[in-house]
Amino acid sequence: IDHMVLSDADTLMKLNPFWTIVLSLIFLHEKVHKYQISAMIIAIFGMLLIVKPEFSSSVIPSIAGLFSGIFAASAYTCVRALSTREKPYTIVFYFSLFSVIVLIPFSIFTFTHISTTQIIFLLGAGLSAAVGQIGITLAYSFAPAKDISIFTYASIIFTAIFGFILFGESPDMLATVGYVVIIAASYYMFEKARRETTIKQK
Repeated sequence: IDHMVLSDADTLMKLNPFWTIVLSLIFLHEKVHKYQISAMIIAIFGMLLIVKPEFSSSVIPSIAGLFSGIFAASAYTCVRALSTREKPYTIVFYFSLFSVIVLIPFSIFTFTHISTTQIIFLLGAGLSAAVGQIGITLAYSFAPAKDISIFTYASIIFTAIFGFILFGESPDMLATVGYVVIIAASYYMFEKARRETTIKQK
């Protein structure tokens, strides 16, 4: 049951690219095209094939997952808004600093000793997250949030690749179809945006 609850919450959290489009439309006044909405819906369908939510009746984890996706989308929208005023590295620095300060009380009250191996894994996770955050901040400084958000689903694909290489985990047929659907939707959105840019330049 716990696995089912986590799956549902994870699914709702992964809707953050959709919320990013909605928030960028409301707060940044970015024009959203029909093909972007279509590509996002297709990508969400592909994500569902991979995650395979059980739609548990447990409400609290589902609500937490929903708000997690909304707040993540809010963060991406703020990054996009700030990217025209501040340098990407400045945004990442203060983003990380604020996160550390907020989490200090939780770390103090839940502190436990960890092994050297765990420290290495945590440092690897922190370094990867930092590089990823810098990359996504740079991306939002070059393109609208509505154009970038769908590529967040690439994380699912890379997670599967690393899972296969490091842990020998193989996706089932539905998950494989889901990966193909996400890649196809992302490429479709990228190609449409590229063509529109080319036409405008002409």
